[in-house]
Amino acid sequence: MGLRVIGEVLGLLLLGALHIKKIYALDISGTIPMALFNLTELMDLNLAQNILNGSIPPQFGQLSKMRYLSLGINNFTGPVPAELGNLTSLISLSFSSNNLSGPLPKELGNLTPLEQLYIDSSGMSGNIPKELVNLKALRILWASDNLFTGNLPEFFGTLTNLENLRLEGTSLNGPIPTNFAALTKLTDLIFHLKYYT
Repeated sequence: MGLRVIGEVLGLLLLGALHIKKIYALDISGTIPMALFNLTELMDLNLAQNILNGSIPPQFGQLSKMRYLSLGINNFTGPVPAELGNLTSLISLSFSSNNLSGPLPKELGNLTPLEQLYIDSSGMSGNIPKELVNLKALRILWASDNLFTGNLPEFFGTLTNLENLRLEGTSLNGPIPTNFAALTKLTDLIFHLKYYT
């Protein structure tokens, strides 16, 4: 059962929609209504391209059946909650094009079925956590235009299902690890590295 929601009716509909599995919401603003987290059957939530603000609620971690979560192109602020790492059925996760801050939570490494991760232009900073080595199913990683630092992670070379890797616009350092030669499925590789001598 799916639900397409426009505008302010989202909060009202959630009150009586406990068996909803899919929500695609348009033209909504403000913060995410807490009633959303009563929808324990929810598998597909698309809140992208709205005017949502505030933080990403840690209560997302309660929606254990979630397979597709899109929060991109909004005005979310604050850190990415570690509780997203509880969504161990996720296939696709997006929180790109927001105003978030802080590092990627290492708990995202728990999302072993994940195939698509879109975090470009999200405001992330610091090192890319080594726990992401567990994402062996990952096919698409867009992480451009963030404040990532440190070396280009060598473990990326073990993610042999990668087809699309974008890392331009970061402060990651080279060189390219030699094990990137194992990424034989790559069709789209975009990055810009800093080299120091």
